[in-house]
Amino acid sequence: MAQDLIDNLIDAGVQTTQQMIEKKGKNKNAKEIPFEIDGHTYMLDSQEEWCMFNWIKEMKEHGLLLDYVYQPAHWELTPRFEYTPYPAVVDRKKRPVDEKYANVPKPFKTKFLMHPHIYTADFTLKFDANNLKLMEYLSQAFKLRLDDVQDGVLTLVVDVKGTFMSNDGGRSFSINQKMMMAVHNIYVQKFVPKEAFKKLGVPKRCTTTMKSGKASKVFKGMNFLENVLKGYGL
Repeated sequence: MAQDLIDNLIDAGVQTTQQMIEKKGKNKNAKEIPFEIDGHTYMLDSQEEWCMFNWIKEMKEHGLLLDYVYQPAHWELTPRFEYTPYPAVVDRKKRPVDEKYANVPKPFKTKFLMHPHIYTADFTLKFDANNLKLMEYLSQAFKLRLDDVQDGVLTLVVDVKGTFMSNDGGRSFSINQKMMMAVHNIYVQKFVPKEAFKKLGVPKRCTTTMKSGKASKVFKGMNFLENVLKGYGL
């Protein structure tokens, strides 16, 4: 069962932490997007994260978001794997391989086989779970679970995605999402700004383009976040 899971991960192209670090280091053409909030400047990976941060900023201004963390701590989904080499293979050059030798137990040091599989979400968000109007508003775009509420605080783990994802990207996220539920009982919310803002409302900053400040066509015709909140009595 465990090996089948690992094989599926490999087939889906899911990367280890080390592989992701190496890939990021090599991708010199990737342009990070600066965003300032609460006295900090974050370097974001995509325009979708920029949109999400603008929603976070406006929710904080309305006093509706208790806390947030960008790229929170890693979750381990599978451990590091090692293996014990088969004696006949290790000593192939020293002794001939035969059944008699193969059946003789002999201590060998374990060797590295596979890295642990680590997952990092884009955001964790915390809300007042006792604010029922807020819960009704959030439920339009998020799946709110009782398991995600502790001491009156709702915690959402969010992965921000673009409208279009490659087949490999979508499949990798789906595997991570399932494994987070199976291993940690955490549901990772997929947040696509263009779809979510139809229900949650568009932050004012997102109505203009990120660089030039000209009117944006992406969220054209959508209601403002402030107006949607008023509709829920917030």
